Amino acid sequence: MKKKFLFLYIQAGGGHISAARAIARYMDQHYAETVDPVLIDGFTEAPRWLKKIIIDGYKASQTTGQRVYELLYRLNEQRLFAKISQMLLCRFVQGYIKKVILQQRPTQMVILHFFLVRPTIKMLKKLKIDIPVTTIITDPFTINRLRVIEKDVDYIVFSERARNTAVKRGVPHHKIRIHPTILKQEFNQPLSAEQIIEKKKSFGLSLEQKTIFIMWAGDGIPKGEKILQELVDTKVDGQIMIVCGKNQKLERQANKIASLHPEYIIKVFGFVDFMYDLVNISDIIITKWWPATIMEILMMKKIPVINSYIRWQEKWNMEFVVDNNVGFYEPNVHKMVKIVHDMMQSDFSVYHDNIHKLQLRNGTEEVAEYLMKK
Repeated sequence: MKKKFLFLYIQAGGGHISAARAIARYMDQHYAETVDPVLIDGFTEAPRWLKKIIIDGYKASQTTGQRVYELLYRLNEQRLFAKISQMLLCRFVQGYIKKVILQQRPTQMVILHFFLVRPTIKMLKKLKIDIPVTTIITDPFTINRLRVIEKDVDYIVFSERARNTAVKRGVPHHKIRIHPTILKQEFNQPLSAEQIIEKKKSFGLSLEQKTIFIMWAGDGIPKGEKILQELVDTKVDGQIMIVCGKNQKLERQANKIASLHPEYIIKVFGFVDFMYDLVNISDIIITKWWPATIMEILMMKKIPVINSYIRWQEKWNMEFVVDNNVGFYEPNVHKMVKIVHDMMQSDFSVYHDNIHKLQLRNGTEEVAEYLMKK
């Protein structure tokens, strides 16, 4: 009889489901005959208004409502506020979690979002089902109180700093394991020089010019149009790619800029499923801080220029890039574009050497194998 692994996530950002898919894909590839990984959105039957607040609110926080998100994040650092938040959320999702447990009869549960931890533990106890439960915290360095409000589950974190923070918040040391960040398997190995040449040709890019990649997913990058316009207006020495995600307004703006400046090679994309290729053929990548995305960029030996991050939640993440001298942070568009100009005229070898010193690796295999042995 196959072991059934139930992965629970919600659609607040792509990192949670991406990690779940990476582990599930590894299990399918290596243990297809003995393991059945199942991915479930824990908010499937949540009230519409709750989805609007949590899911749509999170999406808005990445562009226009960042300060509101930062305030809520800060409030949930307070023990009482965090407990109230969990209690209210538990009430509206625990019924669906119970139904999923009874339908799927999992051998083990893996939780990718902290909103689902308490309702899962509560329903397992109510049903008197004793199975391993593991929570994966996808933020590599910063852990707020909500993420570790349950103390009696196993945690997987991605850094010593994260483990120390969890211990300070009351999680027993032996309940926490450190593994490298979970990434998509294709990012285990960069494209060869020959493959990069072929990819550049297929996208209509010059082989002589360096490539700037304005990178985002979902609803596009904040200030994406301003960044692109500033690069063109200041006559940056290079070609440009921009991914607009599902932001059709940004895509129209980018296409208009490209049409007005035929002297530049500007490639505009909407929502793509070939981000691995675009990262590989880039030299400098302008992006927001996303934990897995930044690690994928660094794994491919590319230089990130971060234009925004969420205070408190992502501060340590941004400082990881800056302090290790593997990239830059600059929220001001004009100053950021000047950094890009300087970079385009410089030797990248120092940054590549610093990236190499980090000895980064994909944690998908390690995490999957650990779960298999529990």
